[in-house]
Amino acid sequence: MPQPLEVHLQAGFTGQTVRVDLDGRSLAAVEARTPLQLGLAHRLAVQADPGQTLTISVPARSLVCRYTIGAGDEVVTVNLTDAGLVVGPARERPVYF
Repeated sequence: MPQPLEVHLQAGFTGQTVRVDLDGRSLAAVEARTPLQLGLAHRLAVQADPGQTLTISVPARSLVCRYTIGAGDEVVTVNLTDAGLVVGPARERPVYF
């Protein structure tokens, strides 16, 4: 049974188009820009089953990262670093100011 899941695009985004797919189905393509004072570029709410694959890509930088959704996942965070995309479950619900 699908569970609610939030995908949070957090630090490092400077206007790149970010694609979010679930098991090959396109969910969103957004221009992500992280305000320094907030730390959140975009938040996407989806319904997903544990075991499904979330694919995050930044085509302009040829970056792709896949994440398999776990049974207890409520929030998946995505950060863009010099080394690439860092995707994983939030241990606690993120708070943004």
